[in-house]
Amino acid sequence: MFATQAHSIDQSQERDGCLLLWLEGNVLFSLNESALVIWAEMERNSKGASREQLVEYLCKYYTGCDVSKVRLRQDVRDLIDHLLKRGFLTREDVNGGPPSYRIKEDVFRTAAHALVHAGYSQGFDSAMAHRPSEAPAVDRVQAIIDSCLGFTALLAYEAFLRLRGFGRLCVLVERWPIARQRRWTAVRVRQICAGIDRARLWYPKKIQCLQHSAVVTCLLRLQGVPAQMVFAATRKPFYAHAWCEVEGTVVNDEQSVRGRYSTFTRCIGNQRSEMRNEVGS
Repeated sequence: MFATQAHSIDQSQERDGCLLLWLEGNVLFSLNESALVIWAEMERNSKGASREQLVEYLCKYYTGCDVSKVRLRQDVRDLIDHLLKRGFLTREDVNGGPPSYRIKEDVFRTAAHALVHAGYSQGFDSAMAHRPSEAPAVDRVQAIIDSCLGFTALLAYEAFLRLRGFGRLCVLVERWPIARQRRWTAVRVRQICAGIDRARLWYPKKIQCLQHSAVVTCLLRLQGVPAQMVFAATRKPFYAHAWCEVEGTVVNDEQSVRGRYSTFTRCIGNQRSEMRNEVGS
C-alpha cells in the first residue's frame, strides 16, 4: 500500500537507531542501536521469526563481542514484549513449535539518513517549487475556485480524521485516484498550492503539516498531477513532519526538508509498484 526506502542498515544508522511508525494505531516508537539490528532481521524474515531465531542471529552478528547468550535472550524478549504491547507485531502460534513474530503490514521505520540525502541531491524543478512570496499568475475566478476547494478540503480532512482516525486517513490519501485524462503544468501545481495557502488564512484553526499535505496531495491528483504525500521524522531531537512532492520536487514546503528528515513512507497512489516494503540488499 505504501512505498518506503530500502531496509538495509548502514553503520551510521546502526549507531543512531531509528523510529517506527504504526499507521493504524497512530503510534511512534524509538529503537536504539541494538534493537534496530533485531528489527532489521525481522524485516528480512517477513513471514515471521521466533525469539530463538533472533537470538541465534545476534550471536552471529556479535561474534567476537563479549555478550552472553543469556543477555541476548533477555534483550530479545524485552524488545518483542514492548513491540507487541504497542501493536507493531503480530504473534502466530505454531503447532509443536515456539511462537513466531511478524511485523504488521502498516508499520514502517525511518530509512538510512544517507538515502534521504542522496534523493535530495538529485535536484528539483524550480518551476514547481514552493515560493510563498511569489504568487503564481491566475485569473480571479480560478483563484476563488481554488481557494474554496482548499477550504472545503481542509474541513473534510478534519471531519474524516475525527471519525475514522489517522490510519484510515493515510489509506484514503494513498488510494486517492490520479485523474489520468487531465494534463497538468508546473504553473497549475503552484496555482493549486497557492489556493490552499489562501484558504489556510481564512480557516478558523491552525493547519498542521499533515493536514496541509494531505489536502495538497488529493487536490493535485484531481488535476492529474502524480502527487505523493511523504511522512518523515528526526530522532534526535524527535520531530515528525509531512509534505507533498511532485516528481521529486517539494511543492508545499522548503526543498531542504528532504535533507533534514528521514522518510517513513510515501503515499503514492496508483503509481505504486509494490504493496509492501522491500528488504534492501
